[in-house]
Amino acid sequence: MPLFVKSLWRSSAQLRTPLTAALSAGVVASTTMTDDSHMKVSHVSCSEAALPSRIKYGRSTIELLRGPEALARADSLQSDRLQLYFMCEGIDYAKGKWPAFFVTKGSPHEDYYGKAGGICATVDPGNPAGYVGGLTGNKAIAVGMYGDTACTMRDYVHMRKNKTVAAVCKGGQTPLFGPPAWEELHALLRQLAFQDITCFEYGDRQRMFSNSSDSELAELHPEGIAMHGRSIQCFWRDGCFVCTSGETGAELDVNEDLKSSIRQCMGLLGLRYSNAVFDGVSSLEDSGFAFFHHYDLQALDGDFCPQRNKGLVYAVGPNANKERYPDDVHIIPTMTAWKERMRLLGSNIATAVAMYNKSATAEPQDCKAVTVLRTAVVAGGMFMHSDIDLPTHTAHFLSGLLDVLHCPAESGVLRLELMSDSWRQAAVHHDLRPSHQTR
Repeated sequence: MPLFVKSLWRSSAQLRTPLTAALSAGVVASTTMTDDSHMKVSHVSCSEAALPSRIKYGRSTIELLRGPEALARADSLQSDRLQLYFMCEGIDYAKGKWPAFFVTKGSPHEDYYGKAGGICATVDPGNPAGYVGGLTGNKAIAVGMYGDTACTMRDYVHMRKNKTVAAVCKGGQTPLFGPPAWEELHALLRQLAFQDITCFEYGDRQRMFSNSSDSELAELHPEGIAMHGRSIQCFWRDGCFVCTSGETGAELDVNEDLKSSIRQCMGLLGLRYSNAVFDGVSSLEDSGFAFFHHYDLQALDGDFCPQRNKGLVYAVGPNANKERYPDDVHIIPTMTAWKERMRLLGSNIATAVAMYNKSATAEPQDCKAVTVLRTAVVAGGMFMHSDIDLPTHTAHFLSGLLDVLHCPAESGVLRLELMSDSWRQAAVHHDLRPSHQTR
């Protein structure tokens, strides 16, 4: 095992801009969204209209829970049914702890967590560059893991382009970054995910989700070709560091320099396990993929619950706001492509967690399965397509998650904790249907 780093856990007080949400069914909610947001978070009142107790997703029954209702039903844990828990104000959003990415000590859900066992994972709404930090939700994750005094404003290297980028303040907000080993590790795992893969000639379909200009693509892909990604995972087995296929589990033939660099970064970050899921993502695209990491941080702050917060899913959503980001959006995605990309993102996030769970139960690495996954709505803020409403955007994201996680017996995940009222609207008011493969 690597030498695990010791880091402070601290709460994060983020700059917020209150917005008024037009919500259905008489729901009372106060919504907050930071500038340049990759996510959307609504603080939902627990005094809402009755919530349906369950929905069907293909052949699976999904339980819907919220607030006091969920606490009262902690004893009714059913390992054969996935729970969707809608986080709400007064229970899940303690003052000064926004956004609630991490499970805190004294959580009202401790009885449930105890019965569910395992660990919790949170989705980090990441950046195409691969760093942990920056602004908004990604910054909240970095500050929560390392403390605001340990995070710094610095330049970073973009993991796909391998170019140094100067950090800048936006909207009066100062970006703060965790260790640079994060973007280095993500770049190395990405390299392995595209190693020895068949090439193809790319077109506008891939260009929709690439933030490279024509001139930059000509520089990075001079022959006009790209590669399809795959899933890979890296961990220690019987004292040896191995890299395997995420699909088959077979050990990969990896250059020793690449393997050594991955091992070194994981050691610096205190990671026992890392994977990368680039299924359905090409080598020139900057969204739709996910990484899962099992980490060990010593909680010195006392607010967070170290034995439960062990999983981090780093996921990057698409960007369609060409008016706001003209240097990053060169071809606006079609509505069909946007919906497909959000479903792919949800599926790859879920696949990254399920892949880890399969490894955690099969490999002697002293890791527990993820039973609870907590997430905001990725790409639901300033990056969202202008022709789609937030609940519809969320519905496609949720469908991708459910395609993989609908059956706890297969995935190991018992509950999704959802940090926005748009999740409730998506689950209740949208016709969620499994993909053809899921049926």
